[in-house]
Order: sequence, then C-alpha cells, then structure tokens
Amino acid sequence: MISAHLGVLQEVGLARTILIICGAVEVNGYTFCSGVSKLESLLEDYSDLQSLICPTICLIRGSIFRPKYISSPLGDLSLGELIDMYHNHKATAHHDKVYALFGMCSDNLISTGLLPDYTIPWEILLRRLVNFILHQSMSSREAWDDREAAVIKNSGYVLGHVSSIRNGINRYPGQYIEYYKNYGAHWTLQASAESIRKKNDIVCLLEGASKPTVIRAFEHHFGIIMITVNPRQQTHKHRPFQLFMSSIPDHSHEFLLVWQWGLIPGQHSSSLQLSQMEINSVVPDYLKTNTIKAMRSFEVAMILKDTGDLLVAEAKL
Repeated sequence: MISAHLGVLQEVGLARTILIICGAVEVNGYTFCSGVSKLESLLEDYSDLQSLICPTICLIRGSIFRPKYISSPLGDLSLGELIDMYHNHKATAHHDKVYALFGMCSDNLISTGLLPDYTIPWEILLRRLVNFILHQSMSSREAWDDREAAVIKNSGYVLGHVSSIRNGINRYPGQYIEYYKNYGAHWTLQASAESIRKKNDIVCLLEGASKPTVIRAFEHHFGIIMITVNPRQQTHKHRPFQLFMSSIPDHSHEFLLVWQWGLIPGQHSSSLQLSQMEINSVVPDYLKTNTIKAMRSFEVAMILKDTGDLLVAEAKL
C-alpha cells in the first residue's frame, strides 16, 4: 500500500475503517500507524522512503476520525497540496493522477475547467492544472503529452532559503522546516512526494499565486518541490507573517521552473528523478544555446544571492 496505485489510495482516503492483515494477525489502521511512527529515527536517512510512507500514513491514520455521514475525508487539503503529496504514485493514465484526487480535495472545481474528461490531451489538462493552482496570469507554461512535466516561466519574489529540515511520521506525518532571509520562520508542512532539502531549496512567492512555493536550484533552472505551501503551524521569529506578506519588496526575479512528476520518456530507473536532472534532460534542447544557458545560470545565482545564502550564490557565479 505504501507505493499503491492512486485508485487504491482514493479508496483509503474515503474509508472510515481500515484493517491491516498479515496472516492471522489483524490490526486497525490507527494502531498500525502508531507502530510505524516508532520507526521514525530509523528512516531519517531515507528521505525517498519517507516521501512514500508519510502521505500514505496521513490517509490511514485519518480514517478513524472521518464522520459517518459527511464526505470530507481530508479536511482543508487543497488539490495542489494533494498533488504535491501523491504525484509519485502509480496511475493507469496520466489523467488519473489529477482526477483521482478530486474526491479528496477541499476545492470547488465546478467552474475551473478541471472536471474529469479523458478526451482532452494530457498537456492541456496539465496546463489547466498549473493555471488553477498558481494563477491564470503565469507568463508562460508549457507541457507535453509524452511526459509528466511542465515548464513555467514567471516573475516572483524570494522569501528565503531553507536553513533546516526535519521529516516526521510521529504526531503529524509531514515536514518541519525553518527558512531564513532577513527574518526567520518555522513551518509545519504536509508530507510531499519530493522531500524538501536544506541544500539549494528556497521559498518563493510567484506573481499571482496566493501561496508560497518551495523550489530547488539547479545550474540553469529551478525545480518545483512543493507547488503550493500551506503551513499547518507557523512561528515567525521577528515579525508576523501577515505583516511580511503585505510588505513584499518591489524587486522581483524571473524564474524558470520545471515541475517534474514521473520518469522521463526512455528512463527506466526511479533513481534518476528531478533531484538529479537538468532541464535539457527533462525537455531536450529547451535551452538551445550556450548564451541562453549562461543567462539562466546568472539568474539562478542572483536569486540565490537574494535568499541571503551568499556561499551558495558565489558557488554558482
């Protein structure tokens, strides 16, 4: 079940009673999750395994609290948050990675153009999804029918760099991060398919988006780690988050972002995913000349410099 098909996870997300059976032994889902949480210290060095376990634990553990006559299985988790959690799970078709989550999200999707329709090409569905999660005003978004990836260009603002990270499966299966620029903040986030890392991960706010995004710096671009961040708990060291959000500086950067879900065409190993790839591996010949590559590398360095992490920025220059 840990790496289950999304159709199975959909049933788990709606169930009110879950039993784990091994031979003659039968354990209810909540008790099983309590036992798995005791393994937290053993999983600290296996972030890829945690990224599969934590989102699934959220579904199993939550079953005991679901009301009998109300279908609201995941509370206030939005479609963007759910996709961040489950896009690395198997699906029969690309479309299922989006449509299977509709019954579990808190969004009103009636007027979004995202209603289930398997006749539309995958690339159109992915573009609509980007528009819905971020904003219609994104300056450029491209997708392709043969891969689970989108390339997004848009201006945005740097909020800070991730200065510490701890994954947890005990009381709240998720990620506990601290990010820093001119102030500090601790956030508790939901689990995600791609684990946040301390090195090269930054928090930004894209123009038009209502929630921050966590991205990772590469040589010529940034990879999207969590497309929408909605802190479950937050502590701000020097000033309230609302005050900061109302005083974002006018200076913005141009971000080149890759949102990569699964394997690229012709790739057979799950060990070569977003965290090891450059943009031309995901989208061949996207950056066609050395001049364009040099410009993009410089922009990545300038964005990293704006995070306040000068050592990483200098290494890029």
